[in-house]
Amino acid sequence: MITPSAQWASLSSLPGELGAVARLYYGSEGSGDYVSLATKDLVLDGERFAGLLEAIPSKSNGVDLITHIPLTDSFTLTIDNLEYQPGKRFSDLLEELGTGSDIGFENRRIDVRLYLPGITTFANCLEIQTNGIMREPTHSRSMTTFTVFDGTELFLAKISHHSLRQMHQIQTKDSHQPPEEKKSPQSMVITLSILGVRWRLTLHQTDLIRWSRLSR
Repeated sequence: MITPSAQWASLSSLPGELGAVARLYYGSEGSGDYVSLATKDLVLDGERFAGLLEAIPSKSNGVDLITHIPLTDSFTLTIDNLEYQPGKRFSDLLEELGTGSDIGFENRRIDVRLYLPGITTFANCLEIQTNGIMREPTHSRSMTTFTVFDGTELFLAKISHHSLRQMHQIQTKDSHQPPEEKKSPQSMVITLSILGVRWRLTLHQTDLIRWSRLSR
């Protein structure tokens, strides 16, 4: 459930052009490094947002009627491939940001929100997708695009409804299975005659040896 900030609630009834802001994370997984973009050049609480987002992304939500897992359609984020830094287009960042095998934005988090004139911080913007995962990057001379997936949905998809049902069946079967009967240790009996006296030698599976004298 999305809860608007108090600042958003106070500004939402006023006229103003709706926009979008986003933080695109890069580098190693869990890194706090990101690039800030928006549909127009902005500064929020000292943070510069380059106006390279082509449009406000849209998405729809739903619920799987069988698993009751929330479903979110993926959406495409389009970025104008203009100059992000002096002498560098945005697409140049795809192969420069990060180190080693952790270069670029692919499979990294993205936080996308709506912006209204008068909003002063990124936290006060209205959430669109705070736990998105960027995949399938493509770029041309004019634009760069990512397909954004719901990171929470990707995690839940790893545990399918079929797997959950199998786990339930196994647990139910185990709970109804009668307790295993305790079996008596196996034993072997040998009868001996020593100096005219008959003896019974009992060898138990528990390594217990028992002698018993028999009558003549």
